[in-house]
Amino acid sequence: IRSETGKKVTGKILKFDGRPFTPALIVGELKKEVT
Repeated sequence: IRSETGKKVTGKILKFDGRPFTPALIVGELKKEVT
């Protein structure tokens, strides 16, 4: 992400239920961090 956007990522998105990440989940978690 840093090489493409110049933004340093300091957080993590964690899941414990074993299901794959969905694009909607990733976008939702990113929006929480940005706002």
